Amino acid sequence: MSWWSAADELVLAALWTLGPGALLALALGLRRERALFAAPLLSVALLAAWPVVLAAVGVPWSWAVAVAVTLVTAVAVWFARAALSRSTAPGGGRHLRAQPAVEAGARTVPSGRAWVWLVAAGVVVGGVLSAWPVARGMARPDLMPQTWDAVFHLNAVRWVLENANASSLDVGALTNPAGGSTFYPAAWHVLAALSTTGSVTVSTNAVALVVAGLVWPLGLAALAWAVVPRWPWLAVVAPVVGALFLRFPGGLLTWGTVWPNALAYALVPATVAATVLTLGVTGHQTREDRQPVAHALVAVAGLGAIALSQPNALLVYAVVVTPFVVVAAARATGHGPVLRRVLAAAGGLAWVAAWLVAWRMFASQVGVNAWQGTAGFRSGAVGALGDALVEPDANAWVLALVALGVVVTLCVRGARWLVVSLAGLAALAGLAQHPTRLAWLVQPWFADPNRLAGAVPIVSALVVAVGLCGLGAVVARLVSTVRRSTADGAPVWVAPAVAVLALAVVVAGTGGLRAAERTALLHAFYVEAAEPGRTDSLVSPDELAMLERLRGELTPGAALIGSPFSGAALAFAVADVDVVFPHMRGGWSPEASFLGRHFDEIGTDPRVCGALRDLDVQYFYTDTDVYFPTHRDHKRYTGLPDHAPGQGFELVDTGGTARVYRITACR
Repeated sequence: MSWWSAADELVLAALWTLGPGALLALALGLRRERALFAAPLLSVALLAAWPVVLAAVGVPWSWAVAVAVTLVTAVAVWFARAALSRSTAPGGGRHLRAQPAVEAGARTVPSGRAWVWLVAAGVVVGGVLSAWPVARGMARPDLMPQTWDAVFHLNAVRWVLENANASSLDVGALTNPAGGSTFYPAAWHVLAALSTTGSVTVSTNAVALVVAGLVWPLGLAALAWAVVPRWPWLAVVAPVVGALFLRFPGGLLTWGTVWPNALAYALVPATVAATVLTLGVTGHQTREDRQPVAHALVAVAGLGAIALSQPNALLVYAVVVTPFVVVAAARATGHGPVLRRVLAAAGGLAWVAAWLVAWRMFASQVGVNAWQGTAGFRSGAVGALGDALVEPDANAWVLALVALGVVVTLCVRGARWLVVSLAGLAALAGLAQHPTRLAWLVQPWFADPNRLAGAVPIVSALVVAVGLCGLGAVVARLVSTVRRSTADGAPVWVAPAVAVLALAVVVAGTGGLRAAERTALLHAFYVEAAEPGRTDSLVSPDELAMLERLRGELTPGAALIGSPFSGAALAFAVADVDVVFPHMRGGWSPEASFLGRHFDEIGTDPRVCGALRDLDVQYFYTDTDVYFPTHRDHKRYTGLPDHAPGQGFELVDTGGTARVYRITACR
């Protein structure tokens, strides 16, 4: 299957990611680039929140319902804004919309349509450079990463489609059918389900490409635009720099595979940008930028979108944005009425205290350090800053660019607090490699170095971009000096031209922003790991072809049983066949748990046939090539052998080392 064959899913994924949010942004009064930056946050928040409400009142979820709630929400927001404008605007309710003219001391290069096109060009170039190696690494849109979490996420997308329910309070029932409602963030699965035209694997990979090639570069552009507004060309350079890193987005699109975490991280930059604009701490804003209510609502929506994607990214947001909040509070305490100063100080302290309490509660809920590394704090922190896949092998280019960026960022008013944010994220990555009494700080990520190092590019990408743009600013100042003029004496295009030239040197010097390395990373999980005989192989190509055939070979509604380590679990996602065990680990029913340990006694224990009838199981899946053969959870499925256990089984299909049988022993 070629990527051209997945064009429908790619277009749908992009439309669902941007469309609803763009409509809401316009209803809020945001225009041009501001609407574009806010769109993913508002889309994900709306599409992930409404299913929770609708499921509670018994309304099935579908694309038609998604369109309806989008329109209803947009109309409601527009009317609310119009009413508020009439009540607050001077001159008898006449609402004056801000004009696009740039005020003195504000942005110094193109505004209006030209500015939008420049930013769009940067996002498109950055998106292509980011997404193309991901697509090449996947090889085909119908392949899946051979990973533990991929089984759950693919089956969760199918569960959403089968049950017409995308509520984050219900999706967890996939692996806990007997335990009632459990929270599991379902934003990723909502997007993938809405983008599905046939294969959930294809739609899931399409959403992954949209996250890497659209949400991520848009977020970086938004953050650059908000933090250093005096350098508008930074919002053009930053999305391209974002393609430089292996740890994110590619690392999180493979390791695990923690797709929801990748979506949540990609939403963090734009959420931080909305918060910074609400606070107004970076200054030099146009009149259109000064929409604190609209930006505050976008920030709140962003927090909701992150929480419904992967809540641990809220703590990443806190690390990145808290320095700006503290600065805003400190500035407010320095002037104005006494009451305002007291409230500002109290607000700053409350912000920090609230996040510390939330952090501690989150850590206690997770309560495990399952993936704690041992490379040491320094190796973990430096490796994360240098985008090393294996500590301490930091990439020299990345480390040098980050160092340059840190130096320049410290010299740029309003942006220097990014260095504090970067240090915080690097410190967390270091703690993930250094077990100490502070290990609770990394428990929300299971102390996983991959998840924590993957958060560092959220800030380091912008810091590198600031470094490159700083070179342009220095050259512009030198040109002005040579011309014996003021700083404005240099042509307005000098600084951005030098920044783009420096970026071109980086792109060339790093081999297309390490494109080959990023491709190889995806290829290792999608293609190489599928080779028969690999201990990390879930399904071989032949086995996957068999799974796709099962849709037309098995009785509709009948269930299939097999060890989830054999690939049987993926029959649900790939062929829409009900399976007893949709993942390697879960809270199974008593009948399912019994069959997992005693199915091989089908010829001697009548309880086996009774349990099979209760679950309407008619097919058995076997495979001699199993995933993760040393994992302790294999003991839960000791009764599911890698061959047909005696008489009473008719072969239905084969694929590589896998077999599917019809169970006739209970007739």
